[in-house]
Amino acid sequence: MRVIAPPPSRFPGNQIYVDRDDAVQPLVDQLKAQGPLDKDDQLMLQGLARLRIEAMMREAYHNQAVVVENAIAEFPRLDRYRKLKEAGERKRRAMREQREKALLEKQAEERRAKERLEALHAAALKRDMERRRRERQLLEEERRRKLAEAEEQRRRQKAEAEARRRREREEAERLAELERLRELHIRRLREMEEQKRKEAEMRRRWEELQRERERQMKEEQERAAREAEEAARRAREEQERAAREEQERAAREEQERLAQEKERLAQEDANMHLRQICDLYERKWTELKTNRELQNIVSFFEFPFPVFTYSCTSPSDITYERVREFLFHPFRPSIEGKSRKEILKVEVLRWHPDKFDTLIFPKMRDGEWEATKEAAGLVARWVTRLMAEE
Repeated sequence: MRVIAPPPSRFPGNQIYVDRDDAVQPLVDQLKAQGPLDKDDQLMLQGLARLRIEAMMREAYHNQAVVVENAIAEFPRLDRYRKLKEAGERKRRAMREQREKALLEKQAEERRAKERLEALHAAALKRDMERRRRERQLLEEERRRKLAEAEEQRRRQKAEAEARRRREREEAERLAELERLRELHIRRLREMEEQKRKEAEMRRRWEELQRERERQMKEEQERAAREAEEAARRAREEQERAAREEQERAAREEQERLAQEKERLAQEDANMHLRQICDLYERKWTELKTNRELQNIVSFFEFPFPVFTYSCTSPSDITYERVREFLFHPFRPSIEGKSRKEILKVEVLRWHPDKFDTLIFPKMRDGEWEATKEAAGLVARWVTRLMAEE
C-alpha cells in the first residue's frame, strides 16, 4: 500500500474537513499516476470519499448554526428558542436524511466500482490467457510446419536420388539394347555382303565355264569342219544346226541351274530373316511380361508388332494381310502343334486393350505411347477379324 501524507486540517481537534475546492484531489491524482490500484489503494480512495462527504455535512451544519445564532440575537428569547429548536430539528432531520442518502449512494458507488474493477481484472486476465494460448498455438504450428518441411525435403531428396538411379539404369539398358541391335544390323549387313560376294563368285565361275565350253565347242566345230570339209554342204549345215541347238540347250540348262541356285539362296536368306523376326517377336514379348524394370524405356520402333519387319515406323505398317501372314507363318516356333483358333486365342489375350494398356503403358518412352496404342488397336482389330473368320 502506498503511504501518502494527508492534507492539513482546517479545524482543531479530531474534526477533519476537506473544503469544496477539492484539496484532496491532488492526492487521488498522485495515486492514479503511480499505476494500477491494488486493494489497499482502493480502500484508501473510498475512505477519502467518505471523509469528503462527512466534511461537507459538518460544514453545512456549521453554517446553519451561525444562521440560528444570528436569529436568536434578533428575536425574543422564547420565540427564538422555539424557532431555533424547530429549525434545529428540521436541520438535524435533513442532515440525517442527507447523510443516509449520501451513505447509500456511496455504498452503491463502491459496489459499482468494485464490479467494474473485477470485470476489468477478469477481462485482462482472460485476454492474457488467450494471448498466451495463441502464442503457444503459433509456436506449436511453427514447430510442426518446420518438421513437416524437413520431412518433405528428406522425402523429396530420397525420391530424386531413386529417380536418378532408375534413369541411369534405364539409360544403360537402353544403350545396351541399342548396341545389341546395332551389332545385329551390322552382322546382317555382313551376311548380305558375303552373300553378294558368293553370288559374284558364282557368276564369275559360270562365265569362265561358259567361255571354256565355247572354246571347246569352237575347237570341236573347227575339227569337225576340217574332217567334214569334203562332206556335202547339206550334211555340214545339218551338223552346224545340231551344234547350235546343242549350244543353246546347254546354255539354257546352265542358266536354269544358276537361276535355281540363286532362288534357293535367296529363299534360304528370306527364311533365315523370317525365323529371326519370329524369334525376336517371342523374346521381346517374354521380356515385356517378365522384366519389371522396363520403365519408360521402350520406343515405338523397338516394339514387337506381328509383322515381318524388324521395326515399324508408323501405325500404317500394321495391315490385315501382314498380320495374318505373320500369325500363321510356319516359321513361328511357338505355334507348332497348335490349331489356328488356339493361335488366335493367345494373340487375343496378348493384344486385349485393357491388359495391353496395363502391361505396356508404364514401359513406353515419353511421347511414343499414342502411336503404340494406335498400332496395338489395329492389331487387336485384325486379330478379332481373323477369329471371326475362323
